[in-house]
Amino acid sequence: MPGVRLRSPSRAFLDKEAPPPCDGSPHGLSARWQPPPCSASPGCGSDDDGDSGGESAGKTGGAATAYYTSFPDYMDPALSYTVEGWQALWTVYTPLLTYDHAEGTAGSKLVPGLAEAMPEISEDGKTYTLVLRENLKYSDGTPVKASDFEHSIKRVLNLESGGSGFYQRIVGAEAYLEAGKAQGDISGITADDATGEITIKLVEPDGQFPFVLAQLFAAPVPGDTPFSNQTKTPPPGVGAFKISEVDGTRGFTLAKNAAFSGFEGVPQAKLDTLKVTVVKDARRQGQDVIDNKVDFLIDPPVREQLREIRTELPDRFKEFTTISTYYAFLNQREAPL
Repeated sequence: MPGVRLRSPSRAFLDKEAPPPCDGSPHGLSARWQPPPCSASPGCGSDDDGDSGGESAGKTGGAATAYYTSFPDYMDPALSYTVEGWQALWTVYTPLLTYDHAEGTAGSKLVPGLAEAMPEISEDGKTYTLVLRENLKYSDGTPVKASDFEHSIKRVLNLESGGSGFYQRIVGAEAYLEAGKAQGDISGITADDATGEITIKLVEPDGQFPFVLAQLFAAPVPGDTPFSNQTKTPPPGVGAFKISEVDGTRGFTLAKNAAFSGFEGVPQAKLDTLKVTVVKDARRQGQDVIDNKVDFLIDPPVREQLREIRTELPDRFKEFTTISTYYAFLNQREAPL
């Protein structure tokens, strides 16, 4: 993921009396949350209802709680560009292409998201053609239209998002920015709402563009979504969950999206709700998990608590290595002192 530092090589989770119900892919509450809460971990198996997307059956319903150390930068897919933000939005917004919601290296596979198949790419590598899946609806029940994709890219560019540079390689994107008109046209994007076809033309070939399309910045939102930061009232999306509440910078709640039926690689939710609270004190986070007050931590407990948890609560604790990228900025202009 360009520009994102996935901070911790491990994640900690302690089950309550029984593992909480989860949401549909092998990432999940009794697994790592990278990306965020999705689904069926070994502790969630049962012979209850199956779900779409080819995932195994598991328990459904119920609520879970989680702690963040800091609130996401934004709760708007056009603007969010931090680990906390993308973890929060991963199951709420689905781009045209996405990553298989699977555990481990399987989760690095690029798969169709809202598009029915991977894009057709012209011989010169500059034209991408995709077609939306049929009967897609946002979490508020509004039908998804092909033209919503261009609107979403306009928002990224117009709002000067940290991700805007990825989409300036589209023909007409620079002219759109220079014109300074939010409702203007990006000539390199054409959409047919009747057929669901979307065509994107690039200034030059770019083999990385499929991965650019899989970033949350490019996830379609309704065409009437305002050209402003929507963190307080996030727009509807297409995904397993919807954002049902944003409590200032204190936390937020995800609720199962009843309008989402799931598809291969992106399953339905199994949890009914996930309530995330911001708790800055790492020691309190660890203690609350020991005291059975919270289900999941993104950041590991402090060292002394981690030792206690591993020793005293081995049946409730799971650690998972994440696929992480670490980087440092180096001064290349001045010689070392």
